[in-house]
Amino acid sequence: MGRIFGMVDFSGKPFSQEKLSKIRKKAALYRPDYLNIFVKDAYMLGYSHFISTPESEFEKMPSWDEQLQFALVANARLDNRETLLNVFDVPQHLRSCIPDGKLIYWGFQRWGADCPKYFRGDWSFAVWDENRKRIFVARDQCGNTGLFYYFKKGIFVFSSDISGVFDLSDASRSLNEKALAQFLNFIPGFESQTTIWKDVFLLPSAYLLSVDSQDLKVFQYWNLNDAKPLRLSADSDYTERFIGLIEKAVQTRVRSKGAVGTHLSGGLDSSTVTAFVARQIIKSSEKVYSFTYVPLYSAEHLFPNAICNEWQLADKLSEKYKNIVHIPVDAKNFSPVKIIHESLNLLETPVHSVSNLFWAAAIREEAHKLGIKTMLTGQLGNGGISWDGGKNRIYSLFREGNFSTGLKELRAAGKYRKNMSRAIKNFVLKPLLMPWINYAKGLFSVRQSPWLDFSAINMEFANKSIQTCNINQSFRNVLSSPPITPLKERETYLMINATIAGSIFHQENNWSSLQTLDLTADLDLLEFCLSVPLRLFTLKGGSRMLLRKSMEGILPPEIQWNPRRGKQASDIVFRLIGHKDDVEDELNEMEKSAVLKEYLNMKGMRAVWNHICKHGEKLPDNGAISILMRGIQVGIFLKKFFG
Repeated sequence: MGRIFGMVDFSGKPFSQEKLSKIRKKAALYRPDYLNIFVKDAYMLGYSHFISTPESEFEKMPSWDEQLQFALVANARLDNRETLLNVFDVPQHLRSCIPDGKLIYWGFQRWGADCPKYFRGDWSFAVWDENRKRIFVARDQCGNTGLFYYFKKGIFVFSSDISGVFDLSDASRSLNEKALAQFLNFIPGFESQTTIWKDVFLLPSAYLLSVDSQDLKVFQYWNLNDAKPLRLSADSDYTERFIGLIEKAVQTRVRSKGAVGTHLSGGLDSSTVTAFVARQIIKSSEKVYSFTYVPLYSAEHLFPNAICNEWQLADKLSEKYKNIVHIPVDAKNFSPVKIIHESLNLLETPVHSVSNLFWAAAIREEAHKLGIKTMLTGQLGNGGISWDGGKNRIYSLFREGNFSTGLKELRAAGKYRKNMSRAIKNFVLKPLLMPWINYAKGLFSVRQSPWLDFSAINMEFANKSIQTCNINQSFRNVLSSPPITPLKERETYLMINATIAGSIFHQENNWSSLQTLDLTADLDLLEFCLSVPLRLFTLKGGSRMLLRKSMEGILPPEIQWNPRRGKQASDIVFRLIGHKDDVEDELNEMEKSAVLKEYLNMKGMRAVWNHICKHGEKLPDNGAISILMRGIQVGIFLKKFFG
């Protein structure tokens, strides 16, 4: 895996040698195993590569096809390489020498711009068509790669990372204020193509971009709804196929040139990933290195319904599989504030999971020390292999008039939880009444700007940027806008998470020479989970039942049937208090900036910090941590790029 980048000047102006020299020097900073830049006339394609699989040491990009007159650069790790090798009639003795990028190249030769639908795995590519004077850029279906672009005044630029776009283009660093306001206010439903930079866009997962001198077009070549319903004769048949697909997904992802690691939280998804990796590599007597974040401070009193320290539960898995080397990571030397600077230097954009940055960085550091080249995660598990059926599934059945099915599901949920009143409250009353409760809060609130309860945004900036707010919606809208449907909830989770999270992993990996692969984003596995009957996820009123039932004998019962969720970074409030000087220094610097005061409520952030210092060890964060951490991150970002 690695990074791709390139530029086309449709005016025909040749690519300058001076700029080429600068690009080479910048690309070399990533310390790639292989670097090559192809320049011809007014376009350039670049490839910075890390050897991560046995066949990837033969990868040579970009490629030029003299007959068809096209140049291609691809960053690829394909799950269906064997299928493609068969399609292209590659002799058996040559297959181990054929890199995945070569298969992308052959695919474009055969299928042209329709080729993305034939690739499965983690990939992105760009093709310059000399005859048509057009460039095609595409990104994989589940978004485990990054691809950013810029197009203005006849110049098109693309890169696996944001910094590459700025290095290649004349794009101004203009702030996208709408995106900033949405980020500060946790608004879901944002435009998936926009970034914090006005002129830089992110190509969504499962999309193809086509650009010529006059026009830029974006096409979606794959959709969640494309998965066709699957009907098998018995539930055991679903289980058998499910397990087979997980095993296949693992097999394609552990062909690593170095050691293999996993993120292991003790939850269903990461435990499933780790268990199947251990089962796969035990045949070769290898070890799997599994990393679990262990809090330095006890936080159970703050979050009594969550698992704050997942080490003990996660360790049950290493007791079962002796080839798991279970490694605790306490990140004691990592400041939650200072690590934000490192993240922004690398990504050049704020990220949503800011409170998790410090322990994620600590895990990457430990993995690097052990020579790990491949890290497996279960990022998309909640929408796929461990889907819970949707928070509003029972309410949606009643709303749609399916009263018989709704009552049956409700009775089953009550029986499974041994508490019918709680089932009625969670699955019927809560989704029915919450829109009205929020509406009433808006009517009787003394606040003119209710978002100040959960955001660090400046009030004037918020009033200018946020045109509508659910709290201020009309009486009619309360009646006509039901809670999100299970289908929409799943779609939003999968596609937004895929589009954003994958690009972040990809950019981080390029600096650390580590490929992070999401087993739960395997397309065959995901399509199976999207096509099976929904009842399999909620059998007998339970939650995430397809995975739970299928893991019999594979996961320890303590993990398999654990109903409690883990609380990531549960001790973040104590971490901040432990690094009090870092927080104070940051706030003091931020309060001096007129630019920051335009966007952030500095008085509010200072009040939140004072509240944390006084009560943080005794009270749940109630959003205070999110306000502070997100506000500090935006402040550091604005200070870094706008003074």
